[in-house]
Amino acid sequence: MDTIERKLDLILHKLDANIIDSCDKMSKHIDFIDGVYASVKVPLNYISKKFHTIASPFGQTIELPDSASSMHHHDHAEMEMNEK
Repeated sequence: MDTIERKLDLILHKLDANIIDSCDKMSKHIDFIDGVYASVKVPLNYISKKFHTIASPFGQTIELPDSASSMHHHDHAEMEMNEK
């Protein structure tokens, strides 16, 4: 029985270490993508507005969203509010 508990503890330790490491890497990647998006958003909006001004007969323009992660946080908060 003691051997099973040690093996289970070892498995749990390895899982926890890998999950935390993976989450940290994913968080860094998301921050990087948000930074890149923030730096290209303004030029892309400019090009998009120019294109829509030429292509759209009614002059409608579409703004790019702030960032994927802020949209995710907003959607998540909205879902939590709807659950209450």
